[in-house]
Parts: sequence; C-alpha cells; structure tokens
Amino acid sequence: MKNVWVFIVAIPMFSCQTIGHKYIDSHVDSGSYDTVSQNKDEALRLLSTVENTNKNLETFKGIGNFKLITKNKSLHTRAAWIGTNKGYFRIEIFGFPGQSAATYSHDGRYSYMYIHLEDRFYIINDVNPSLEKILTIPITSNDLNSFLSGKIPIYDYDVNHMQVKLSGNVYELHLKQGCFGNREKIYVDEHTKYIQKVEIFNQFGSLIYCAELRMMKTVNGHIIPFDIKISNNDDNYLHISMEKYWTDIDIPLSSFTLTHPN
Repeated sequence: MKNVWVFIVAIPMFSCQTIGHKYIDSHVDSGSYDTVSQNKDEALRLLSTVENTNKNLETFKGIGNFKLITKNKSLHTRAAWIGTNKGYFRIEIFGFPGQSAATYSHDGRYSYMYIHLEDRFYIINDVNPSLEKILTIPITSNDLNSFLSGKIPIYDYDVNHMQVKLSGNVYELHLKQGCFGNREKIYVDEHTKYIQKVEIFNQFGSLIYCAELRMMKTVNGHIIPFDIKISNNDDNYLHISMEKYWTDIDIPLSSFTLTHPN
C-alpha cells in the first residue's frame, strides 16, 4: 500500500472551482425544438426517463475498490462512501490494514479533506467543489455523488437546441446551450432504458470528462451501476468497482461534517 501513501501525501489543497450545473426536478417545457430524429415525443420521453432514474433514492452507502490511473501515479485501494440526494457526500480511503488513510466529505456547504497519518486537515467553503486536485479529473462533488447513486447530473441547456438520435441500439441525447455546441451527451440503451454513458463538455465544446456506467443491478427497486469508469482526454481515469451497496438507510447529517481530531 506504499503507493497509496505516496499518492495521498502528494495531494495539494483541492480546488475550489465549481462547474455550474442544474439538477432538474420538473418536466421539460414541451415548446418547439428540433431533434436529429425529428421525433419530439421520443426526445421528451427519453429525457423524462433520464430525469426520473432513481428519483426516489434518498440515501445510499457503498463499499468497493477504487483504481486511479494517471500518467505519473497509480492508486489501488479500498473505499467506502455514503451520500444523500441533497448532495451530502463522504468517502473514506483505506490504507493497510483497513485503517482510514484519507477522508473527503461535503455537508452541503463546506468540503473537508483529512489526511490521517500526516494530520493534514483542509476545509473550503464551496457548495460544489471540483475534485480535480484529488482525482486529476475535473469532476465535481455533486456529479460523483450522482453517479454513485445511479443518477446523472443534468447541465443547463436550451430546449430549442436539444437533439436525439438512434445509433445502433443506443439513443444519443444531445443537450446544448446556445450556439456553443454540445454541453452534455447522454447515451441510453434502446431496450432497457439504462443510462450507459455521459459526456460533459465545456462552453467551447471540449470534453471535460466521460462517465461510463456498467454492470447495472437492482437494489431495493433502484438501478445501480456496480462498475463506473470516469475519464478525460489526458488518459486519466477513475475506476470504481462496487462490492456491496445499500439504499434508503438512516444516515445522520452530522456524519458529513468533519472536525479536526485535535
């Protein structure tokens, strides 16, 4: 587990940059818009399916393995996490033998990072911090929370520029914002309606990250991906392999607020 500590000790203060996004709870206005397939009803049904996936999942807990690969580092470790549908999120990274090596937590207002053996504690005021300094991939805390709960983030888009097409047996839903190209692409299986992949772009159309959701299993009526791969164009990727998963459990909100042990 030496590589775990080499990686963790090298982590600087994590970024406070937030990527703006919006989680949509209401149905999309059925005003006029164009789709690649010219099928407006199918586009609306597809977006509604995506938005309603695991909509009733309130809390979750998981245990599994994290593998983070970058050009300069390789981290293979055990991890456990808890979260809520309000964006509260906590993850424990374990060293050897099963001791907490690092803890990241977000309580809806503040984010915390504690490197246990080095006794390094960070706190930052950000409602949705980027985890790029930790994971080398510019994914936000809320986005990672969404994927671990079987949901996906929906970024701001213009209804008039929404497009959908069928490629093979996969629907591609393109969400755009103005004339700046794709903001988000969502890939949905034609038959199961499971979300297979999500690509997030910046305002210039460049890929920020891609998340692949695989090994779908049903847990208490919720569809959960037990295998998640998040990557970017720099060949950095985070592979999350879940072993056990629980939903709709009692999690005190105080669990997400960290304080320095001393």
